[in-house]
Amino acid sequence: MKNNKIDDAKVVEKKHDSNNKEANDILSDLDYEKELPLFKEYVQANPESFKAWVALGECYYNLENWSEAIQAYQEAIRLMPDEALIHIRLGDAYHSSNRYQEAMLAYKDAIRLEPDNAWTYGQLGFSHYELGSYQEAVMAFKQAIKLKSDDSKFYYVLGLAYEKLENHQESIHAYNEAIRLQPDFVEAHNNLGKVYSTLDRHEEAIRTFKEAIRLRPDYVEAYCNLGMVYIQLQYQRDAVHVFKEAIRLKQDYAKAHCGLGMVYTLQGDNSNALEEYNILKKLDSELANNLHNFFNVLNNHQVIISEFKKDIQLKPDDANAYHGLGLEYSQSGSCEEAVRAFREAIRLRPNYAQAYHNLGTVYCELGSYQKAIKAFKEAIRLKLDDASAFTGLGYAHLNLGSNQKAVQACKEAIKMDADDETPHFNLGLAYYGLGNYQKAVQAFKEAIRLKAGYVDAYNNMARSYVKLGSYQEAIQACEKALSLKPDFAEAYNNLGLAYYGLGSYQTAIQAYHKAIRLNDDLAEAHYNLGLTYLNQGNTDQAILQYKILENLDGKLGKKLLNLFADSKK
Repeated sequence: MKNNKIDDAKVVEKKHDSNNKEANDILSDLDYEKELPLFKEYVQANPESFKAWVALGECYYNLENWSEAIQAYQEAIRLMPDEALIHIRLGDAYHSSNRYQEAMLAYKDAIRLEPDNAWTYGQLGFSHYELGSYQEAVMAFKQAIKLKSDDSKFYYVLGLAYEKLENHQESIHAYNEAIRLQPDFVEAHNNLGKVYSTLDRHEEAIRTFKEAIRLRPDYVEAYCNLGMVYIQLQYQRDAVHVFKEAIRLKQDYAKAHCGLGMVYTLQGDNSNALEEYNILKKLDSELANNLHNFFNVLNNHQVIISEFKKDIQLKPDDANAYHGLGLEYSQSGSCEEAVRAFREAIRLRPNYAQAYHNLGTVYCELGSYQKAIKAFKEAIRLKLDDASAFTGLGYAHLNLGSNQKAVQACKEAIKMDADDETPHFNLGLAYYGLGNYQKAVQAFKEAIRLKAGYVDAYNNMARSYVKLGSYQEAIQACEKALSLKPDFAEAYNNLGLAYYGLGSYQTAIQAYHKAIRLNDDLAEAHYNLGLTYLNQGNTDQAILQYKILENLDGKLGKKLLNLFADSKK
């Protein structure tokens, strides 16, 4: 949204009830280059003329001389501080010069003077978006839409903001509204397709990208996005075709060369992949590195491992070579080999803190949590300020059920790096395990603050709210989780628990059934469903769930059976 210039006619159109005819009269079509010297002379002769300062500001604005435009609008505001239109123009000038904080202040002044101007709320939303204040951008665009519900651009940028917040369902809704209002809005089609792709809704993504291309046949970005979906589906021939078409349309389009190089890599055509890589080096070094890394991940783990082994043969006491070998084994999923390599690096260099750290991480991957704890503790002893080692230590304790120790480790990690959401999330799990559900809620909230759209944090916060008896809050947390991940079976199970707590048994049953449809092996959902049927007096359905549980989780099945027996007494 940078440099989002506003057409003068639009500004006048938005000026609903201004009593200042003078301001409106001067905001007409001008030959700005020609008129600028005249208005500068007029301002010098009439420094208290509101009309002169506004006209001068418009000249500077349209000549993209933002600093001079800002000064002129400020002078106009000094003379007529209650004229909302000039506050808007000041905000526009600040926005165009990337001074978004000052732009927001100007827009807020305009809103104070004229609270029903949808355009101003839209511009405020643009500024919030550029600053990365996506939740505030959402609020501003919602207000703009409330005042003017037929503006497709408001919905479009609302969709962009929701996308940044990883609120995919709301993003989809916003893009669809933009398209409903403006069916040929190709950017909305393209971004809608990207969200569908993120959610693995591949067929919808393909259909949406194809519609964007139909509307704009030279839309190379849509071709590339379509190609990436084809890669995910392993439709390699189709992917080659669309990437080549994008290159035909725009020969130096780096993303298309990167995508084509990825397909060639997947096909084992290393010669053509290398050719695309060499082209990319001239076009976009970052994308060239991405393609190089992609090639390494797919083809070169064994090659890199062989290189490290050669280094070790030449220099058997090279701890760094063993450490690199361990990382390569770890990344290729060869965890046992990674353990051996890291241990050898440590034997050669006993104070190798990073090797201990990575050894702990691999032990966690193997489920060897006691060994992981020992490795992480040694990493911390050697390097006291290693926040991620404390995070790993907390995770290992958590998996062993040592919740109090997990709390201590997570707190140390947070003390060193308060902006990492992972130790906050693990801290919430540890507090939940200790039965301290209020602290668990606070930890999950902090994880969500640091990582918008943290689905697992919303789900576990819902579980904590259920334990606290805060069922409405639990429902809200589950609904948020499900808006982000509609196929989240565990969230439906927790939603059922919340409705059960409210005594809404039928709604709870519906939620449990949705959980089971998504994951038929979710024993807890079968148990909760059976318990709900039992409370309704529907023993046949309760027994059916018991029979299912016999195969899934005998302990839960026996628990349900005991409750059934007690109900008969």
